[in-house]
Parts: sequence; structure tokens; C-alpha cells
Amino acid sequence: TGKNFIFQQVYENSGALLVLLTIQVSDYTLLKVRCHSAITTLQYTLEGGCFGCLKGHGCLPLFQNTYTLQYIPEGEHLVLFAPGTYHYLYINPGGLIDSLAEHDDGIGKLIKYHQDFHESGELAGRLPFDSKVTELLNQLKDLTGKKARIPFIINTIVNDLIYHYYEQLHDPVSAANEAELNAKLNAFIANHIALPVREIIKRLKEDFFIENRSLLNYWKKSNTRNLMDSLKSLRMHFALYLLVVEKLSIGDVARRLNYSDPFVFSRLFTRFYKTPPKSAQKIVVM
Repeated sequence: TGKNFIFQQVYENSGALLVLLTIQVSDYTLLKVRCHSAITTLQYTLEGGCFGCLKGHGCLPLFQNTYTLQYIPEGEHLVLFAPGTYHYLYINPGGLIDSLAEHDDGIGKLIKYHQDFHESGELAGRLPFDSKVTELLNQLKDLTGKKARIPFIINTIVNDLIYHYYEQLHDPVSAANEAELNAKLNAFIANHIALPVREIIKRLKEDFFIENRSLLNYWKKSNTRNLMDSLKSLRMHFALYLLVVEKLSIGDVARRLNYSDPFVFSRLFTRFYKTPPKSAQKIVVM
């Protein structure tokens, strides 16, 4: 109601299920999401950045212009939102994903509900939207033409998205070159949010071969706020998640986020939220 709402659109086609989800909140909000049966789904974050907690799995960072193939177990899951608007697309590919299982150990184990390893030793993290993903998602948003033809168009788009996920996993250099810089930066930050701010910036410059001034200018132009403030805000959002959702101690959160000691973390948290970390629950609307 008012500034807070959830809007869901569902489309089922040839065994594949598509869900477009829009969420808007005016406060830090903890939502409980119940999954009635376990699924393996492609999860795309179209807008916004938040943290979800999958039962039996742990933290799932949902950052804008990133996606992954994700096993979601049956049960209740928690998602912590900062004030803002969020858009997500979920594609449950049904049997379409099975054909890739024999070619990729990570995908195979996901399908068998083992939230475990990819070929490199661990399941791939968030992937950036590249030009192909962006093009296919735009086609989904702008479906036109005769209603009788739309199911066939959707089927083609879903097939292409599923196979392109496999392509991005197995040719990450080519995929990274095709991705927009903003998407690549978001994917890196999502996978390394526990690093100190200055270390994240150092790694961004090294990994993406970009000078400090160019990186800072690009980020501010793309995100309307400077990189340092953005990273501090995201890490404080993550700290709130760890305190409220995973219920870690203040000392454990400080260590998880690589602060020098709990007192430094507590001072920065209190400055950001105007509330000490021991009262973190009061910040969040349930």
C-alpha cells in the first residue's frame, strides 16, 4: 500500500515458468518468501541491490545487472531490502536445463539439488549481463505481434538465455568483454562485498585495467553517487543483513567484513544508521 507494494506477473510456457517481480519499499524491510517446492532457476536482477538468505545455503547477493543459475530449496527464505524499487526476473527452465547437465558438473549438481561445486571447484557467482543477455531480456519486455506467436517467441528467448548462461560460464573472458562495464563492476562487487572498501577499489582497477579517475568518474555518471559512498552503503546493508538475518554477533560481523576491530565497525554502523548494531532489529520493518 502507498509507497510499499509487491507486483508479480507469471507466465508458463512449454514447461518453463517465468516470473517478473517488482518490489517497492520505503523502509529497510525484511520479507519472508516461502518456496513450496525446490526449484533450480535462472535469477536476473534487473534493478536494485539487496541480500537474500536461502535456507540451508546462506547469503545470496542480488545486485543490478547480474544473474546466476540458483538452486532454491523448499522452505522459508528471508530477503532484506533497503528503501527503493527492485525488479527481478525468475526463469524456471523446466526440462530445458537438463541437456546441459552432462556437459557441466556444476549445473548437473544443481539439478540434483546439491548446492555445491562447479568445474573450477566452486559454483559460479553472479555473472554480469552482457550484450546478449540484455538483448534477450529486452525482447521479453517488448513482446509484440499476434498472441498466437508469443509462446513461440518466449520459448526461443528462454532457450537462448539458458544456453548463453552455459556459454558465459565456459568462456568468461569473451563474455566479460561483451558485458557493459557497469554490469561487470556490479558482478565483481556482489562476489567480493566482504572486502574492505579500499581493497575493492584496488581490485576493480587491477581487474578491469582502469585508472582511478576514470573508474570514479564512470561510477558517478552511471550511479549518481560516488563509488566510495556506494560501497560503504552496500557494506552497511550487508552488515545489517548479517546482524538481523543471519544473527551474527557484532564481533563476527566485524570479522566477516574485514574491519580492524568491532569498535571501529560499531562506530561506523552507528554513524550510518543513527542506531548502534546491538539495536539493529529496530531499523528493520518485518
